[in-house]
Parts: sequence; structure tokens; C-alpha cells
Amino acid sequence: MLVSDLIVPTNMASKKTVVRAPTSEVRERLADLVTDVAYRNYRIILQRHGKDMAALISVEDLDRLRRAETGHGLDPQSGTGGRRGARGS
Repeated sequence: MLVSDLIVPTNMASKKTVVRAPTSEVRERLADLVTDVAYRNYRIILQRHGKDMAALISVEDLDRLRRAETGHGLDPQSGTGGRRGARGS
């Protein structure tokens, strides 16, 4: 089963197809979705109760994100620009 069988794409980004999917459906189809992300240029936004919660992206996209964070002085571990405790402080 392909991502296209799960949910209709909500946005086309150059060569990447971005789709949103509820975590309950992602849980049932994780292996297929990983294949779609790795080999079919999909990015999956996981939703819980209609709210975007996380994303499933390829290792290539992750590497690109890490390079971008490092190049802009962001702390790749926390995403806070080197500031600790930015969430609750």
C-alpha cells in the first residue's frame, strides 16, 4: 500500500510530496510509509486529533536539516540556537 492509498497529498514541494496522516493510520502502515519516504520522495506529517505533531522524513532530508541548523548557528540537538531550556524558561 502506498501513501497515495492512505491520504491525498496536501502540498507539492518541488520533487517532494507532503501528506498529512493520522497517527492511528501511520501505526498500521509504518513499513509501507517508510518505503514511500525513503524511495518515493514523500514527507509524512503525523497528526493527532487533527494537529501536526511530528514528521517522517528521509535520511537525506534529515542530513540537509542538520547542515542548515549548523550553518545558521542552531544547536542541532535542541533546535534552540544554543539556548538551553528555551521551552519552559
